[in-house]
Amino acid sequence: MTPDQARYPAAASWIVAVHESEDDLEPLGTAVVLDERRFLTCAHVVAQRWNNELPLWMAFPVADEATDERRRVAPVQFSRPVYDLALLHLEGPIPPGVDAAPFRCPKGDDLVGQTWSAFGFARRSPLGNSSYGLVGSALGYGFIRLDAESPYPVEQGFSGAGLWSPEYAAVVGIVGAANERGDGLAVTFHQADLCFPDENLRRLVKWSPEQSGEAALTSWGWTLSLDPEAGRHWRPRARGVTVDSERGYRFRGRQAALEDIAEWLGRDEPDSRTLVVTGSPGVGKSAVWEG
Repeated sequence: MTPDQARYPAAASWIVAVHESEDDLEPLGTAVVLDERRFLTCAHVVAQRWNNELPLWMAFPVADEATDERRRVAPVQFSRPVYDLALLHLEGPIPPGVDAAPFRCPKGDDLVGQTWSAFGFARRSPLGNSSYGLVGSALGYGFIRLDAESPYPVEQGFSGAGLWSPEYAAVVGIVGAANERGDGLAVTFHQADLCFPDENLRRLVKWSPEQSGEAALTSWGWTLSLDPEAGRHWRPRARGVTVDSERGYRFRGRQAALEDIAEWLGRDEPDSRTLVVTGSPGVGKSAVWEG
């Protein structure tokens, strides 16, 4: 894998640094912008200061126009210790030019073998650095192992960084601890959502047609009236007859099937479950879709 294949997107203003004061130079760690007032990082980055009632500040050095503005952290929520996550809330909104990260929620098994990259403030440098590699394994408690392949490894200061997936074009996890070889661990964003159930983090997941791939895009906007197979296949099959000129409606159960599909499409809380229309040849699968 080359650096170009693992590169962050051009707009990565959602990479932020955690500081202990309004003007100190060395970051405590890294965090990811969730929305205008919320950030996600590792608990070990902020726990000691927050538990001792010491201030925390957020800096935005990777904004399109780097700004010296900082924002003070108000409440902090911690996950169970095993997940090492902290959800930070700001006293005021993020500065102009800073945007929330795009998120996706694949599970660890779905990420194994895929490329990753991360940007962190290694060795407490305010300039930061990046690392990249492959996801080596899915581990327990929603963690994945990050095998580094870049000249610069994962190291202290990467804690709390957003784990970027080029395949998903989104942040899919939060980088945690690193080992002496420069490899690391990350907890998936899927697991982070489960750690803070009252925060509805899954609602931050954004999707666009482009993420479906080229094959899906070529068929986007299909309509029955423009399909040359409408008269030869779709309309007669929808009525349970052989040819379009044959009269009658012999297919039974289409309305009930459509109601089930509409209920699934319109559910209040979209999830990763798949609805499958299946059956032996000739039972009417194609007929369900005629409109």
